[in-house]
Amino acid sequence: MHYPPSIATKPPLHQMDSVRGKQRNAPEIKFIRQLSPREARMAEELYGQLKAHHHSSSDRSCHCLVKSGYFDRLVGFKRAGEKPFIIQVHDITNPYIGKGAFGEVYESSLLVRKSEKCWGVPQGQQYNRIMKIQKNTEVARSEMDFHSVQPGSLGAGKFNGDQYLDQLRIPGECLQKYFEDKKWPLKDRFDCAVAMLICAKTFVAGGLVHPDLKPSNMMYDVVNKEIFFIDNAHVFDLENPSAPKPQNLVGTPLFIEPDQYRKSEITDKSMVFSLGIILLNLFSDKPDRYKVAESRVSQGKDLKLNLAEFLPKLRIDSNDFVKQLSGFLTQMVSTSSASRPDLDECLGKMTAFSSGYKIIEEAASELKLAKSSVENLKYELTMLKQSQRLAKRSGITEEEFKQLKEEGAAKEYKMNMKLQVQQIAIEKMEEEQKQKLEKLMQVQQLKLEKQKQETESLEKQTAYYKAAAERAQSDVEQTSRILAAQRAEVEEMEGALFSQEKELRRLTEKVAKAEEQNREADTAHNEAVAARIEAEQALTEAQNRNSQYEQKLTIAKNDQKRATSKLEEFEVNEKKLLAEKASEETKVKELSSKLSKNLKAPLDRLKKVASNRDDIDKADFCRILPGIIEALPSKSEQIRLLEEIGVFILWNIGATYTHKSNLRPFSLLYPRRQSDFTKTQRMHLEAVSSQAKALAEKMLKGNEESKRLACNFLSKGFVTRVQVTDALTADSGWAESLLASTTGISKYQFTSEDVAKFKKSHLCHYFQDGREGDPGKSKQLAAYMADLENVDEVSAARSLLAMLAAKEPVENFTALENEFLSILTRPDAYTRGAQDTVTWFAEYVCESVVGEKLIRQDIDSPSATKMKHIALLRSSYAEVLKPLIGQKLDSLTVQKLAESRLVNFSPVQYQHELQGFQNDLKYKVTALLESEENIAVYKDYLHKKFAADFSVS
Repeated sequence: MHYPPSIATKPPLHQMDSVRGKQRNAPEIKFIRQLSPREARMAEELYGQLKAHHHSSSDRSCHCLVKSGYFDRLVGFKRAGEKPFIIQVHDITNPYIGKGAFGEVYESSLLVRKSEKCWGVPQGQQYNRIMKIQKNTEVARSEMDFHSVQPGSLGAGKFNGDQYLDQLRIPGECLQKYFEDKKWPLKDRFDCAVAMLICAKTFVAGGLVHPDLKPSNMMYDVVNKEIFFIDNAHVFDLENPSAPKPQNLVGTPLFIEPDQYRKSEITDKSMVFSLGIILLNLFSDKPDRYKVAESRVSQGKDLKLNLAEFLPKLRIDSNDFVKQLSGFLTQMVSTSSASRPDLDECLGKMTAFSSGYKIIEEAASELKLAKSSVENLKYELTMLKQSQRLAKRSGITEEEFKQLKEEGAAKEYKMNMKLQVQQIAIEKMEEEQKQKLEKLMQVQQLKLEKQKQETESLEKQTAYYKAAAERAQSDVEQTSRILAAQRAEVEEMEGALFSQEKELRRLTEKVAKAEEQNREADTAHNEAVAARIEAEQALTEAQNRNSQYEQKLTIAKNDQKRATSKLEEFEVNEKKLLAEKASEETKVKELSSKLSKNLKAPLDRLKKVASNRDDIDKADFCRILPGIIEALPSKSEQIRLLEEIGVFILWNIGATYTHKSNLRPFSLLYPRRQSDFTKTQRMHLEAVSSQAKALAEKMLKGNEESKRLACNFLSKGFVTRVQVTDALTADSGWAESLLASTTGISKYQFTSEDVAKFKKSHLCHYFQDGREGDPGKSKQLAAYMADLENVDEVSAARSLLAMLAAKEPVENFTALENEFLSILTRPDAYTRGAQDTVTWFAEYVCESVVGEKLIRQDIDSPSATKMKHIALLRSSYAEVLKPLIGQKLDSLTVQKLAESRLVNFSPVQYQHELQGFQNDLKYKVTALLESEENIAVYKDYLHKKFAADFSVS
């Protein structure tokens, strides 16, 4: 039985392999100190003696040799089939680091041999060791037997009456040292308690029980919050009842369990008792004095409990918490083992108490601040009263004094009100802390009960499957023995058959010889005929015997087939048992597979008709698409289907659309040569776009969640912004128009996290109109933005980029995007100015003629200044884009360009605010992404983003 993985003496096997690997590549190792010639000679002699020692093939023990003199002692270990390890024990240059009843513990180093007579102490944590040198006692042998099979030990053995045990140096300090530290924070003690129970639980999970738990037998790594148990003599194997037990009592009187002391019975509940004693004292003011709890069974007395010393300071403010914690720890040290909780429950509750204390600590900090505020208010009130008394003595007029008195009374009233509010807040905070702590404990208790039920169910299933597997294995072994016997019988029959065939060949040769003699000698014809008849009779008899043997062989082969069939049947049964063991996982996989097929079927149906082949009606796709969309169970599934089929049609995956003539559509303005749609392809893409628009309109009329999903679809979706023509001269912008025309849409476009993220940008103090929400107020631009209005578009864009001070194009794209989103998420940054009578009349005339309002009046209704600033950001974006035209882009740049909301933002709907403005930014970006240099990366991005949940048919 190996040490449980999480507390096994480090390093694990792969680290030990690294030690051996470094020895094989010795020239790469750097020495901290190279051994002197005399030390190196000692090491070389010891290495040679160990190397010359030969183990038998069955000998798995570790051979140990020791050399000592004027220098630090050298200890060598060698196992069968392995190279020797030479370890230098620093017993002369350094004092021992620990001492027990049976020996000392020294720091040591694993030496490395670069070449003959060149030895040294190498760099690296894995070379730092400790060596335990003990008297040859039953306790020392028990600990050596335990560690010799662990992966972290290089060896253990006996030499000249002493036991030598090598181990890796465990990180951290002895827990006893922390017990002696009076300033050890209480928060760190809770972390230590949880780590202690995790270590104990892992110990028991490996089938082991430590008989002597106490702070001096634990190493605590405060950095990684880990506990390691040491002094592992007589570690008891729970899974092997026949394992040898200690002849004498093992344990420390202060921590030992009553049953362990009286009956020498060691169980996992023994560890729970010892840990309870340790934890009760851990939470006292002086843990090393052990004033709270003490086992006195060795004195014939009952358990000592003094809970008055348990968390005395915390008890003042959190008495209920302290009572619950002390009650739980008291249950751990119950005299009856049946009354004690198991380690799973201990760990769960201690984790909950640790979390609870963190809540208490946070609340205490807030309470301290509140009390400080109250004290400040009281101090101000006192100073106010003093100033009133001082004013009275300074001889001022009665009227002035009356005025000062009234002002002081008002201030005093306000301060008293503040004091009452602060006091109510403190009481509310204390009540909330108490409720939060109680709720945490209830949730943790429910989780613990559920975990126990699941553990019991798993244990029953494991026992059932284990018994079934053992029965199946027994049947397989029995069948194998029967099959082996039948195979031996078949081999014997085959040998007999070979002998008969050999006899048959001899007789055939005899017949041939007789015939030859018959031809040569006419005078011996009668004799030859007789001989031939005799040979034929012999041949017939041999053939009969051969037939009999063949029948027997057939029977044997049939028996073998039956045995093989039975063996296969047993194997099938065994596989069936394994399959039943994983039945729940299989059901989950089947349901997932069925769900995937249900999602895939509508998509495959659409892909079959998404083509302009002659055998397919071109209008089928447009007819069946609405029905398929409506049949899907949720709006999210409908969106996913539209996205996937849109990508499929746009990029003509599978080449389902082909031009019927050599003539191609051609546009003098911005030809979109990468897509180059066919007529049917454009028709199908328009149908998808129409369905996307209809779906978005329906979702925008739904509940809040539906509107949020619609906003995300319209802002980030593929089919909501794809162009259905080969020419990119026109930006329809229906997605942005649909968003803007929905009243109150701004609160669904961005989450509270988005608003908080973009509320304060790098240039937010420039991007505003100064009206501060007042339509009647004049526009007040920052001086920098006012200056930009007097220069041309390109110069203004370059000036803005200089303000951003970004170096790479991707950084500029990100900064411009952040400024754009900051504008959209700050509703108070821009305010539409009040309209005069002339403007109102112009609007009225326009609405009467055109049929719609010229200036939009929805909740977002942007001002002209806001749109000019967005136009400036788009111009700056175009400037950053210029050097990238014709270049090959990396995947990050492609992603930034494709997902930019600033690029997809359409100014068409704001023509009143942007009269005369033309910006073909979207065309430039799309043309760059669909260029010959970048089309492959762009397609890969689209597939990963929009088609990851569907398989391509």
